[in-house]
Amino acid sequence: MKQVLSGLIAAVLLAAAPLASAGTLEIGDVVTVADNAGGLFGPGYAPQSLTITIDGAAHAIDAGMFVLNYQHTGEQSWTEFLSFCMNAERALTPFVNPYTVETVAGEGFTAQISNDVAELWFLARGQVTSSTSAAAFQLALWEIAFGSTDYDLSAGDFRVGAGDATTLAQGWLNTVNNGTGELATNLALLVSSDETKQRMLTSVPEPATLGLLGLGLLGLGFGGKKRRA
Repeated sequence: MKQVLSGLIAAVLLAAAPLASAGTLEIGDVVTVADNAGGLFGPGYAPQSLTITIDGAAHAIDAGMFVLNYQHTGEQSWTEFLSFCMNAERALTPFVNPYTVETVAGEGFTAQISNDVAELWFLARGQVTSSTSAAAFQLALWEIAFGSTDYDLSAGDFRVGAGDATTLAQGWLNTVNNGTGELATNLALLVSSDETKQRMLTSVPEPATLGLLGLGLLGLGFGGKKRRA
């Protein structure tokens, strides 16, 4: 029993320790961003070419999910990450480094936009499994950021024509607009040192979750000992 308990305590200490991986992103980190694979969009999802309207001006864009890479300052290794745009009218490339990892609320978005982006992420990010759903998720993000809270893709400050991606995005937005969903708590924006460049939305790890898991394992260990007494 002592050996089992010792193993559980070691697991707790390991789980509760800060993540030391070079690839871990945390708020406040400064990183270099690149497209090492040379494809921008993916993984395996082709972007959809669409025409969107922002404040009455039409823009031809490609909507989808980015597959990019970041590297911490002073390190040699690169880490792949998935992201979406938060600024439909800004260019992504060429990248202007460095990028700082910021919160959504800390980047000038209102509390409502920040919360609704977090609600959308919690609701629908796991449903991004194809080119259509990746484009739909991007459209829904842009509507939240630019749509003046109407969350209607056919009207308002942000608009896009009919299509499968639009239909899927509107369905998600109808739920988010109710304001009753749970919020993702691990979102971050990668922000270029050039404010005219695209801000990229991604998720970051939550090390505290590992600590809670470890405490749960420790509780099970003590519980087992009590039952054997």
